[in-house]
This record gives sequence, C-alpha cells and structure tokens, in this order.
Amino acid sequence: MQPLVDSRWLAQQLSAADLVVCDATWYLPLERRDAHAEYLAAHIPAARFFDIDTIADEVATLPHMVPGAARFEALIGALGISNTSRIVFYDQSGLSSAPRAWWLMRLFGHADCAVLDGGLPQWRRDGGAIERTAAGSPPPRAAQFRAELNARMLRGLGDMRENLRSKCELVLDSRS
Repeated sequence: MQPLVDSRWLAQQLSAADLVVCDATWYLPLERRDAHAEYLAAHIPAARFFDIDTIADEVATLPHMVPGAARFEALIGALGISNTSRIVFYDQSGLSSAPRAWWLMRLFGHADCAVLDGGLPQWRRDGGAIERTAAGSPPPRAAQFRAELNARMLRGLGDMRENLRSKCELVLDSRS
C-alpha cells in the first residue's frame, strides 16, 4: 500500500473486508468548527471517526501528545482496526490532520496505512459517495490491535535542542 492513495484507488477498494477508512479531521480552536459533527453530516461510506483529541495521552498537559501503547491499542481496537487492517485516513480540509493519524499508526508499528490525496474535498470532486451517520449510532465491531512502538520516530525536547544546536554550528562553520 502506498502512503498516498487517490480517490479512484479508494473507490475500487472501498468494499474490501480488510479496509478501514477513517476521518481524522481536527480543527484549530480558532476555527470554531466541530470535526465530529461534520463527520456525522458527511463522510466517505463506512468511515469511522479517528478523534485526534481522544487518541492521545490523557494525562499530558499539552494537547495531542502520543498515548501509551496500551491506550493506543484499546482505542484503535475500538475503531475495529486490527493488525491485518489496511487503513486510509482522510480529513475534511483536504490534507491537514490526516497525516497525523497516519504517523501515529506508523509509530505504533502499523505500516499498512495511507492518506487520501486531497481528502474529502477531492473525494467529492471525483464523484465519490457520501454517507451521513446519526449521532449515537452503534460503534464498529471491536478488533484486537497490538502496538509495537517505534521509538526512533519520536523526538523529545532534548533531541530538538541538540538538532538546533548542531544546525547552528553548521551555519556558523559555513560562514568561516
């Protein structure tokens, strides 16, 4: 599975039993938009809502910090995603927050995932079907997901400071 798929590919694969489509829309607070409400109003058929605010560390003081493996496993499993699932993420803006969900899956060892090029706007332009879901609809059938954290994909504050320090040294050395 390529990391970026188009609407045509998704339309051809949409009925595959192992494919899970997730709306991973997240809006900045100043946008004053409700991603979940917009998902309920219009989404790709059978898509599930991947809530970036929920699939995060619930104790961290900063938003959207990476959750622990056990929390990630439970939340991903509740979406009906297993280790054998192929996953396509999209968002309602085109290409904004879906890569975050893609990255989280890769971080926890699941490489069989992609982002829909152009997201929901492109899907609609290409004539893709749209579905509405009533609030309170039953959740998808849970699955078992086992995470394998790839810690090399994470960087902490110390790593970022070291990166900046080394880049500044390169710039200063090049000016000598």
